[in-house]
Amino acid sequence: MSSAHTVTPFPIRDRGTTNRRAGSYSGPDVFECANDKYPQHEPGIYSVWVVGYTGPYCDPRFHRYVLMMRCRLTISGITGADSDDVVGFFPVPDNGRFGRGSNYWRTWVLANGDQPRRRDRMSPQVLVGKMFRVRISLVEFRFDGKADRDPANWKKHSPAAQYATISEWIECEGP
Repeated sequence: MSSAHTVTPFPIRDRGTTNRRAGSYSGPDVFECANDKYPQHEPGIYSVWVVGYTGPYCDPRFHRYVLMMRCRLTISGITGADSDDVVGFFPVPDNGRFGRGSNYWRTWVLANGDQPRRRDRMSPQVLVGKMFRVRISLVEFRFDGKADRDPANWKKHSPAAQYATISEWIECEGP
């Protein structure tokens, strides 16, 4: 004689009294968002001020080191209330040496005005306080949705989850 089981997709819990090892959840009933909202801008070419940077830090999703440049989008050349923030990412090589083919090397040369010599330190501080002309693009596809080679099968973000990021640093416009 076999008894019938009903399988529930989520464990039923008793308001924090269950054991986590048993597969039950014992955390809070209300959840918080762990990240700030990324900006949503129309794709195009804009002027931005580089206001700072974060990193290099290890991105847990991609298991690589990344340098994030924080920029203030300027509208009509004015920063402040009429502007918004946008970020640009540079992957950092495992050995910490940027070659001439990397986007960071090209952007650093734009900001510095000259090429670095071999073994020169290429501090991101050189970019801070500079104004750049950049191309901003929307990130439409999820990072986990590109397992298939055919773009028709890639998973997209919902329109509300799409965000803008700097996809190309075109020229250094100011100080």
